[in-house]
Amino acid sequence: ISEEMFEFFCESIAVNSIAFTAEKNNDIKYFGNNIECCLIKYLLSLHVNYQKYRNNIQRPVIASSPYISESVFSYTVIKMEDKWEYVRVYIRSTPDKLLAKISSFISPGNKLSDFDTVMFDKMKIKCQVMEENFIHPVMICYKDILISQYEKGDIANLIASELNLICLIGIKDEIKKEVKDIVSTMKTAGIGVKMITGQDVNSSKLIAKSIELISDESNVHDTTIMRFIDSESIATPVKKKEISYKKKKKSNDIIDANEELKKYASISFNQSTNMFTLTILNRKKFNKTIDKSAVISNASSKDKFIIVSALRKRNISVAVIGDGISDSIPMKAANIGVSMGKNSNDISKDSSKIILVDNNLNGLVDAIIYGRNIYDNIRKFFQFQISSMLSIVFVLVMLSSPLYGMKMYHSQILYVNLIVDIVETIAIVWGEPAKEILLSKPSEEYSIHKGIIGRNLFTKIIIEAFLQFIVIFVIIEISPFIVSIYDIDSIIFNAIVYSIVFNSMIAKIYNDGFVYFITHLKSNIGYLTIQFLILLSQCFLFLFMFS
Repeated sequence: ISEEMFEFFCESIAVNSIAFTAEKNNDIKYFGNNIECCLIKYLLSLHVNYQKYRNNIQRPVIASSPYISESVFSYTVIKMEDKWEYVRVYIRSTPDKLLAKISSFISPGNKLSDFDTVMFDKMKIKCQVMEENFIHPVMICYKDILISQYEKGDIANLIASELNLICLIGIKDEIKKEVKDIVSTMKTAGIGVKMITGQDVNSSKLIAKSIELISDESNVHDTTIMRFIDSESIATPVKKKEISYKKKKKSNDIIDANEELKKYASISFNQSTNMFTLTILNRKKFNKTIDKSAVISNASSKDKFIIVSALRKRNISVAVIGDGISDSIPMKAANIGVSMGKNSNDISKDSSKIILVDNNLNGLVDAIIYGRNIYDNIRKFFQFQISSMLSIVFVLVMLSSPLYGMKMYHSQILYVNLIVDIVETIAIVWGEPAKEILLSKPSEEYSIHKGIIGRNLFTKIIIEAFLQFIVIFVIIEISPFIVSIYDIDSIIFNAIVYSIVFNSMIAKIYNDGFVYFITHLKSNIGYLTIQFLILLSQCFLFLFMFS
């Protein structure tokens, strides 16, 4: 291309962006929107100093907006010395938002040519091919507007038609190899997965299909999908009712945040409280829309924040994974924010609670496995300790009553509390967690809003304590008919120890599952060894010490 066209191209990218770079330890760091960072990186690869266009006093930037919520545009307005009665507006967006608004394009020789139906169809096919190969298409256009019209302030309507196409740029979306398996694992673990992205509907759909987040029959609820626009409609202004779109009875797996979310929810900033306020106009429909959507496209940082905040208000635990500045606010709003160690900027890292240092998403699976294992071990500990202590307290109260007049030695009580309980607790939590723990889908019992000791666990504790007490009580009652009165104390002591051992087996095997315990004997060798040593030591104590 000519030098003039090259300068035009570089200016359209440099000024219509707020991304910037900084050098740290001889390494260039990029800050800003991912797409804008890619475009700035592309300019630097061409040995272009993007700052010279932003600091050009002959063509100064007088206005800019990274986002217009109604049309999902990014635009920048500059003054021009050579055309002082006009201002130039550079617009950047996805093809599904701009293609129908283009009236001409820059042809060889830097001349404007008509963007006719033939050119429209060629460009549409090109964009579809790019999307099918996971290349994100970005269109950059411009329009010269009279200053008198611009000063009226209705910029959104002024750039809604008769745009001039500068270029179509493709940004490759690299999908990590492990993402597909991780999505499948999350679904198996009972974790809902949603992809909230700033990309257009078509690109989002292809990416979601490639990682099997949605099926081929997924419904796209969008009234302005590029592929359904007839080329004949270019000759006349395109209206929403003239654009056909598919209707299916199935749920909407993909929604356009710009089209759908604004119907039901809005967010405002309260200066008096210095806090954001979320307003949901129709909570029932909003919740239904979010619940049935696996992919939310064309989402801004505000949209992500609205979705996360709405889910948390329903007491749903939310984790947000991201790497950009736009992800930092949703990360803060979520229960857990996860950032990528290599790609994330400092803002998103500060907003997150987990940083994947090597950018390997398999670390999330490990975090879930160990998190559930720790949670289960805490519940096993409470189940074992509380039920055992309750039964022992009942037994001691019963023995000290005038009806029985018996007692346990201090050494026996200390042995039970300091040796048996501690060793049994270690045995219960012994071993590496297995991946089968992912099959135990979370329920209300595991909700962070319900507490660790829920109704089910409390019921287990009471039943186990009652059963232990009944067993020991029966042994106390029948022991005078079996052994000498001098050995009753030892019988009671052994009954308590053996009941604790049996209780630990209930806490271990019943919660894990008998089949799981048998099939994972190798990982439970430590537990079985400890049980054998306790039983062996108890036989030794019974024969030589406490008898």
